[in-house]
Amino acid sequence: MQVPDLTTVVNHMGFAGVPGGTLPEFTWWANIMSLLATLPNVYVKISGGQVQRGSGLDVRATLRPYMEHLIQETLIGILPHQ
Repeated sequence: MQVPDLTTVVNHMGFAGVPGGTLPEFTWWANIMSLLATLPNVYVKISGGQVQRGSGLDVRATLRPYMEHLIQETLIGILPHQ
């Protein structure tokens, strides 16, 4: 069965780990996100910033390349609240 109009949302920027875990390796993750960007109706929810919080790590600086890649690939969308 195919559902061509189905909207798919990747949660937590595609970070599969648990809070406090490590981020995926950037190049690997970026390649996956770029592949998803070629598909229609695929969006990425910006969340997952709790990763490695409290470790002294600059979370904003660490997440910046991930966020910039999502913006570049235009995977970020605003979906209506349902």
